[in-house]
Amino acid sequence: LEGNLRQLVNELAISDYVVFHGFAQTADIAKALARSFALLLPSQEEQFGLVVIEAQAMGVPVIVSNVCGAADELVRNGINGFTIEPSNSDGLAKGMARLDQDEPMWQRFRKGAFEYAPKGDVAVFVQSVTALAGK
Repeated sequence: LEGNLRQLVNELAISDYVVFHGFAQTADIAKALARSFALLLPSQEEQFGLVVIEAQAMGVPVIVSNVCGAADELVRNGINGFTIEPSNSDGLAKGMARLDQDEPMWQRFRKGAFEYAPKGDVAVFVQSVTALAGK
């Protein structure tokens, strides 16, 4: 869909505000996240969303759709980010505006992101699978 998205960016005259990074290696992702104000993941469909763990490990607040698998265990509204309905562009915009206009909230969410990041660690995943297997 990249061609369609680039065309839409041009039609909306927002090319000065949109960057298409394409595929990136892990080190480049970490650098980008370290410079990020928030992670936006308003997916229509998302089995998990590994990038949520990556963002939280960098202390980046998140705004994710409620269909994102990571939202269930890793995102807490008002603590480390917001969850939204995937087609709710107003909700996404309001979440972005709230973070932008309330630095103390952003700082709390940043702290909350760091606190929730260990829940996405592979050791926690192994413990969960082991518990589900009844071992």
